[in-house]
Amino acid sequence: MQELDDNALLREYVDGNSEEAFAALVKRHVNKVYSVALRHTRNSHQAEEITHSVFVILAQKSRTLGRTVILSGWLYRTARLTAVTFTRSEMRRARREQEAYMQSLLNETESDVWPKIAPLLDAAMAKLSKTDHDAVVLRYFDERSISEVGSALGVSEDAAKKRVNRAVEKLRLSFTRRGVVLPSAVLITAISTNSVQAAPVTLAKTATTVALAKGSVALSSTLALVQGTMKMTWLKAATMAAVIANAVLSQQRIATHFDIHGNPNGWMTRSKYAWVSIVVSVGLPLLLAAIGYGVRFLPVNRFTFKIPNRDYWLVPERRGEVYACVLRFCLWVACLEAVFMLALHILVVFANRQTPPHFPTAVALGLGGGVLVITAIQYGIMFRHFKRGAVAP
Repeated sequence: MQELDDNALLREYVDGNSEEAFAALVKRHVNKVYSVALRHTRNSHQAEEITHSVFVILAQKSRTLGRTVILSGWLYRTARLTAVTFTRSEMRRARREQEAYMQSLLNETESDVWPKIAPLLDAAMAKLSKTDHDAVVLRYFDERSISEVGSALGVSEDAAKKRVNRAVEKLRLSFTRRGVVLPSAVLITAISTNSVQAAPVTLAKTATTVALAKGSVALSSTLALVQGTMKMTWLKAATMAAVIANAVLSQQRIATHFDIHGNPNGWMTRSKYAWVSIVVSVGLPLLLAAIGYGVRFLPVNRFTFKIPNRDYWLVPERRGEVYACVLRFCLWVACLEAVFMLALHILVVFANRQTPPHFPTAVALGLGGGVLVITAIQYGIMFRHFKRGAVAP
């Protein structure tokens, strides 16, 4: 499959610095990258510069891309982000003219829908989730079969088909909100037929040369564009945490309880959920820490301290070590509980961002199991310490 070929070529370039492998990747994806840039700039020379920048970024970030990355989707997103950076920093006047041209296209009554949706396509694609985005790119931009899309996404063919159909419907609704009303079949035909245009014949070669040099032979404007795009990528990552933190609080009612299948069966108001989250996430760890510290005030007898070798450890000169060991264990449990509650909160956020809400029960159970295992290990360490203490010199 091409997906495997993309990753194999990328690894060959990363591990062996193979220029042939990188050139093959550029040749395979240059048309798609160039088309994204051309839709934003409507200028072939500017689109070529953006294309150069995208493959420079690929060469620079190739070692940080995971082995499961869907390179086709990654290049599409990077091309769009680079094009946005370009238009914001150097093409302000041209952007205003382009928006006026978009509006004039929307007001026309011609039967060809592509001139109407082309200016809106990349913005609509950017609103899709990462998985939906990759599914559309693979299916209609790269012309993959449904089975290939499913294999690339790691889902069944039937699930891939549903994913693609839902993504297309989201695109159609996005166009409808912008005044372009058309059936899904017409939208699919327009995207499949027109979305990828042939880049200039020499562009793959020049883009490969510039990228392999990590931009050292590129124009100063190209280098500035690369730096701007990578800064925007970091900014997006930094703001994502704030988006996640506020996502749940933007809703009036929040699904907070779920059955074993992840379906919601209990709800709270957002203010009540906020208070409960604070109390559980902060109050319980503090309570556990207080218990660990408070054991030093308990009466010393065989009922309060059920530890191995009590007679050895509960003599006055060794009680300080017992208290410290118990406190250390309670602090471990408190930290684990805090991390677990934070993870649960994030899972609830993502569950409520879906329509309808759906909680990843398997992930939560896995996290809970991990917390129990680590707690058991810490308890075993403490128990072993008390058991071996009697024979210590």
